Amino acid sequence: MRCGTSLINEGDPMGVVLEKCGNPLKQSSEGPATWANGVPRPNAAKITIWVYGPNGGSYRYLRFIDDKLVEVESKRSAPE
Repeated sequence: MRCGTSLINEGDPMGVVLEKCGNPLKQSSEGPATWANGVPRPNAAKITIWVYGPNGGSYRYLRFIDDKLVEVESKRSAPE
């Protein structure tokens, strides 16, 4: 995905994406999954979604797992 004159790629850490693209329009996080006592479960991942746009009428949804970019998806719909 292009951010201004920079490119971001799957595998980039959140810090690099933030540096190249700036603050997202919207963000949400979930996880990691925890036990009833609040202790994180083994191998539980934190999932974060950042939304950028609109750019040319579409929004870009960036999905991070444990602070690494794993997916970029473009949608015409605005974030809720």
